[in-house]
Amino acid sequence: MAKYIAPSDTVIIKPGAVYGGLAVSRGAGVPDYVTGLRRYTVEAVAVHKGVTEALLVELMSWIAVCYLTVI
Repeated sequence: MAKYIAPSDTVIIKPGAVYGGLAVSRGAGVPDYVTGLRRYTVEAVAVHKGVTEALLVELMSWIAVCYLTVI
């Protein structure tokens, strides 16, 4: 069964991720130093422009859940 991402989950960001949300940074690439084995906490999950995204506490940025892996 697939694991859904929910608030308080700990996740890592997959390489090639882009920023989401509704700000002008939407679609910009997430830097390599942010991806990989660094762990982040999900604050909230919402749909923006038809894409399910998670707000990560440590970054205060939205990232599409397709780029996240729950650990």
